[in-house]
Amino acid sequence: MDIDILKVKRKSLRAAFTVCCNGTSNRIDTETLGNNEVNALYKQLQDKFSRLETSQEEISDLLLRSDELKNTYQEDFSIAEEYRDKFCQICSLLEASQEKTILVQAENISVEKRKCHRHYSTEDYKRKHAHSDFLNQFKENLSVLPDGRFRLYPIGLSSDIEKAFLQLSIIPEHRDSLRFFLPTVKETKIYRYCRVVLGICSPFQLSACIDHLLENPQPVLTM
Repeated sequence: MDIDILKVKRKSLRAAFTVCCNGTSNRIDTETLGNNEVNALYKQLQDKFSRLETSQEEISDLLLRSDELKNTYQEDFSIAEEYRDKFCQICSLLEASQEKTILVQAENISVEKRKCHRHYSTEDYKRKHAHSDFLNQFKENLSVLPDGRFRLYPIGLSSDIEKAFLQLSIIPEHRDSLRFFLPTVKETKIYRYCRVVLGICSPFQLSACIDHLLENPQPVLTM
């Protein structure tokens, strides 16, 4: 294609890209853009720039191939870089606008939570046991939830078993299923796990053992 025709095409694409950049920049300065609006503006900008960049690459190739026009390549390239810089600048503004929107939304949610907390604190001051009375209405349903019973009483207790999984032993008949190799310099050794391996149904096994011990307490050994 003739280079003059490509330059006319590029001129129109540059004009469309400039209008898009100015409009996007103006909206960023004057409006609070949501995520959908930011994504839509970015797609429009990306479409304009990609078509302009394709046209620019065609012109640059023709300039480099022509001995007569090779001297004008550097000037043409410098102007093209200005449009690339403009594209990066507007993209950065869109990203900053999106981050600002997310922060504003998070702050609004936090404010609403604080309002609810202040409202609840006032009501709780007027009626000391309002929360407990409300939960007692659903006592039967709450008792089946993991933390339901914890919420039914004024004092909650939490405990942790130190090295819980290391206290679960594997019976000798099953240890062959947990063999692993330990390569060394001289020879390869085979080891077997004697304790429960974390990740192989270990939470279920720990829970089952605790339930079993609670239902079948063992006598305390005295020295």
